[in-house]
Amino acid sequence: MPKKPFLIFGCSSKPRRWLDYDDYFERGYSYNKLDIVWFRGVPFLQEIPQPLYFKLEQKEDGNPDVAEYLPPFLEGFSCPLFRDDLLEILYACGVDNFDVYSTEILDPDSGKVYKNYKAVNIIGAVAAADMEKSEYVLSDGIPLIDVPFDKLVLRKDEIQDLLIFRLAENLTTILVHESIRNVLLDKGYITGEYMDAIQFYEVDKFGFL
Repeated sequence: MPKKPFLIFGCSSKPRRWLDYDDYFERGYSYNKLDIVWFRGVPFLQEIPQPLYFKLEQKEDGNPDVAEYLPPFLEGFSCPLFRDDLLEILYACGVDNFDVYSTEILDPDSGKVYKNYKAVNIIGAVAAADMEKSEYVLSDGIPLIDVPFDKLVLRKDEIQDLLIFRLAENLTTILVHESIRNVLLDKGYITGEYMDAIQFYEVDKFGFL
């Protein structure tokens, strides 16, 4: 079991289906068209069209990273997509800082449309990194938004009672309390092994951008 109270929350590393990046931008969901920026950690000021439409990439024969598997958490180009059953578990754990939006995900190979995922805006960007104890290199001199950490040490007092939040020093990074990982283990959603349905990384052992 992890020794740290917070872990980095990551997408499955199993061979799986992938979202179509080009389709996402063609629909105008990128921030420069609709000003929808999912990683800011703040509520949207404008109305978001629902459902949001996504498409899976077509299956590619011979690609070892591709399989039929659809994990409970999909990274939607900084827009997290959580399956409904995963959301129910997170709510039951006490998570209450989500704004959620309905989605439809098209499988172009079968024509099937998945409606059991929600696009999730995680409310809360916390400047929780201990910059004196963490290891990183700054390219612009500003320790916010996109700091590339080699080792992350957290200031737990800044986090207060949040169970899941975005790290203000690296906004694409989602941190989650280990109690949630333990619940997912107990319910059989993950096994704790490499290439799991959801990946969890210890903050002081995982370098990231």
